[in-house]
Amino acid sequence: MHRLPSVLLLLPFLLAPLMAPPRVSALDARPIVASDLAQLGGSDFNGGVGDILLRNDKVWAVILAVGATPDFNVPFTAEVLPSAGVLMDAGTVGDRNDELNEIHQLLNLSPDSVIIYGAVTDSSVVGDTASVTVSGFALFPGVSTPSNPTIFVTTTYSVTDGNAWIDLDTTVTNGNAFPLPIFQVTDADITVGRSRIPFQPFPFRGSKNPPLDLSDPLSAFGAYPFIATPGVLGPEDGAINDDGTAKEDVSYALVAPSAAQPLIGFASTAVVAVGNSFDLAALAAGNPPLLGPGDSLSYSRRLVVSNRNDVESTLEIALPGLGLGTRAEVTGRIVDGNGNPVPDAHLFFENTFPGADPALSGFVTVLDENQDGVADGVIPVTPGAPVPFTHVITGADGRFTVRLPALSDPFTAPSVYVGEIRATERDYAAIAPITIDPVSLGGVTDLGDLLVSETGTLDFSIGRRLGHHRSIPIPGQIRIFGTNGTPDPDLGSQYSSARSYSGLAPGGGADPVRGGNSSDLSEVIAGSPALNFAATADGRDQISLRPGTYRAVATHGLEWGIDEEEFTIEAGETTRVRFKLRKALHTWGFMSADFHVHSARSFDASAPPVDRIQAYAAKGVEVVVSTDHDQITDYSGVITELGLEDEITTIVGNETTGTIPVPASAVPGGVDAFPQGIGHWNAWPLEFIPGARRGGSPADELLPAGAVVDRLRGMDSLKFLGATPDTATLPQWLAAAQAGQPGTPGESLPLDDEVVMLNHPRAGFAGTVIIGLFNALGNVGYDPNLPITAFPNNLLNIPSLYNKAIVGPAGTDTTALSFDALEIQNGPSIRGYQNVRSDWFSLLKQGIHKTGTAVADSHRVILENAGFPRSYVASTARRPSQIDEDDFTQAIKSMKVVASSGPFIRFRMFDFADFRFRGLGETARGFGSFALAYVSVEAAPWIPVEEVRIFVNGEQVQTIPIHPGRVLGVRSRFRGFVPIFGLTKDAFVTVEAGVSVDADGNPLSTGLIADVQAIEPDLEPLGWTNPIFVDRTGDGYTPPGL
Repeated sequence: MHRLPSVLLLLPFLLAPLMAPPRVSALDARPIVASDLAQLGGSDFNGGVGDILLRNDKVWAVILAVGATPDFNVPFTAEVLPSAGVLMDAGTVGDRNDELNEIHQLLNLSPDSVIIYGAVTDSSVVGDTASVTVSGFALFPGVSTPSNPTIFVTTTYSVTDGNAWIDLDTTVTNGNAFPLPIFQVTDADITVGRSRIPFQPFPFRGSKNPPLDLSDPLSAFGAYPFIATPGVLGPEDGAINDDGTAKEDVSYALVAPSAAQPLIGFASTAVVAVGNSFDLAALAAGNPPLLGPGDSLSYSRRLVVSNRNDVESTLEIALPGLGLGTRAEVTGRIVDGNGNPVPDAHLFFENTFPGADPALSGFVTVLDENQDGVADGVIPVTPGAPVPFTHVITGADGRFTVRLPALSDPFTAPSVYVGEIRATERDYAAIAPITIDPVSLGGVTDLGDLLVSETGTLDFSIGRRLGHHRSIPIPGQIRIFGTNGTPDPDLGSQYSSARSYSGLAPGGGADPVRGGNSSDLSEVIAGSPALNFAATADGRDQISLRPGTYRAVATHGLEWGIDEEEFTIEAGETTRVRFKLRKALHTWGFMSADFHVHSARSFDASAPPVDRIQAYAAKGVEVVVSTDHDQITDYSGVITELGLEDEITTIVGNETTGTIPVPASAVPGGVDAFPQGIGHWNAWPLEFIPGARRGGSPADELLPAGAVVDRLRGMDSLKFLGATPDTATLPQWLAAAQAGQPGTPGESLPLDDEVVMLNHPRAGFAGTVIIGLFNALGNVGYDPNLPITAFPNNLLNIPSLYNKAIVGPAGTDTTALSFDALEIQNGPSIRGYQNVRSDWFSLLKQGIHKTGTAVADSHRVILENAGFPRSYVASTARRPSQIDEDDFTQAIKSMKVVASSGPFIRFRMFDFADFRFRGLGETARGFGSFALAYVSVEAAPWIPVEEVRIFVNGEQVQTIPIHPGRVLGVRSRFRGFVPIFGLTKDAFVTVEAGVSVDADGNPLSTGLIADVQAIEPDLEPLGWTNPIFVDRTGDGYTPPGL
């Protein structure tokens, strides 16, 4: 046998690179086109055609296009701060997994010194690197302004093939003739409090982020080699992308230039704000570092992107660049007492030696054990203090792998780590110390099977009772309480590292919602089950519970009774519990609706659309209007997927979310009417616009309020003109905003009618502005005791930029007052309702008729209770699927709406002209100084109702106590005629029913409230109506005036 020369044996391997097809580069640095969108996505994906795609073979990113709307040349801006050119989305190639809101650059950790990019100066692919460079300026109070910028900035975003990160390089140049205290470029990663939880490798922190006190931000400072923010959603959460597909896992990490140049700043659940190292001691001493005239400050860092929802996956990429590539692999499996693998267990590892660097000794950690934003104590950082380092989640087989670096000389002083296992409804378990020495660095340390406590299974069903033994499944919710020393469960699809609360320790018996803990415990909860709640869309589910004894209450919303059952859970066993509910009251002629609903598509929420709809179906709400922040979302596919077409329907809407002060130059006449932005506005029904940024939500910043109202009314009709909200010209907007109206530029277009609603007008600060327009108006606030013509109320009359007073006869008549509905009750608080009620009455007295609505504004599947309160809209439909959107819209605009967080009111006024009753929003003829109302109040037996209150022209004129035997336990609480005497002018009449309250709106019967809140947290039962108008003498209704 002849042997081939050895060189010939190697020939195929030597020629393989030459014979292989040429590698196709994945590099991109260009505007997005429609075909790209099938490969991009995620719960927080905001990009659209025209934004800038940056991509290599590992990661992709979207940078908000620098540009302006064609109509008034108003710049595009990001969601939170006034800049384009910022990193808006990021994911891993092949995955649609974005959970990034936006990352802004600031100077010196100050929101007053935001960097505003105004141009893309380069977008190119050179060799194996794609890059985008944006340029602009930095605001600096009293020095650098939009009209006179003197601090100049460039930032380059780049990706290189083979790297699973985005490089960010920023240069700031002082263009002034004098030095300025410019010492840091800060990256502000906006997390908003209900999404990704920052993980800080800093003593006593990890994922327990200290409360952020803006008056003393140094108290939350730290120095970090990296800060990771794992995602909270994944494929198991169902349809999230616009095409109905799921999103994949993701995690991010901002990484310092080197271990010797750590990130400096702070991290909270609202924002991660970190930047380059600087002399903290000089800053603390009042001598901040200066940047001289013409000098520049440059800063380079990385944003790592991985495709697992844990910290460890980002460290696998980040640590080698920090000089920590020498690591020991540690693996193991989490099992229960029967040897069953435990998936989705969270493991946390902290370094106990060498621990904290002595250089951190000047720092402190402010403890916030229950994450309620209130400090629980302060711990100074001492050399060698344990440092949380990484976090990993077990797979379906219960296995995990981490790679722990040697943080000290492995030959002379081996590093030591300890770990903790946290799994839902299982006792916390410790992992014995792990030593990183030369032996472990050379191989794999297998910890074997690590034991956690066993659980049992609750198999429950919720049904509509058809007889003593029969029921049919219905959606519903249970709330579970531990009894006889068993703690309330703390269920979760949440990032468990934030859940290590002393009040929730096993055996502590603390209620996760009460018992000294904050309602903010669920800030990052995504889906169900959560805390001690579990919802089901089909009436069936199984959940794991620790062994013990329990009591559970099942509900299906305010129209249904409750059922309560006790049961025992044994380890490894299944307990079956069947709940049966009765329909308690009927709301014929009305459909229940919530006009203000958020899902994970909002930048400040993480509730998956599937769980969002499930939660509302469980509470018996029949119409859900999707109103994600500056995002168009359609739940119809989710409803079909869940098989809930007969239970619930959806109307597509939007919440425009003004978060940026409107400059005086944007307001006709130069009046600074909106110094806190324009507040938030909902509109429906709308349409999703494929390919458009944020699904077609119109730009809403740097505009007077009326212009946003016009844009909301016109956005759907732009399709007939071949335009989108981002591309429409002024003539196109004028036609679209007046679609179907005779004598206008839009008369040839199909009639398009939306409801526009002003949201939470008395809300306070959110981020950097006041989001309640009535609180913020002119920096003074709406005064209900003054006429609409008096300052500051007259600022609501400022015209839209599309108003004919601005653009001529082709324009609209729109002002900030041109909305249809006013959100009177946002959430279940009666006090909050009363704060806005006086504003509503003020408008009604002046003949400015706005439909009052009640909404939950729910961002989470629990606590911000879905459907509590809700609005009942007059409708002839018998099922949600039969609702006609046009009829529904007209009923809302006609004030045919009753609000409820418990009692349901039917209200009519007798018309003495034709001897019939008039309904909501209508006008009845009085009989001189006399009018006659008919009122009925019903409620489910578990909801207390103590009194009925009658209001005439905004003044309470009668209080009708409910018979003590009817406060609870029966359906009908009051029914009868209510005479109204002493009318001296025409009037509007409204009715309330609920628990008794003091002058400030606080419930008086605390015992009743405690009982009902054990079923629905924070619920304060209240029902109220829109007005019926009384024409006292038959000469036509005249508003009563102030």
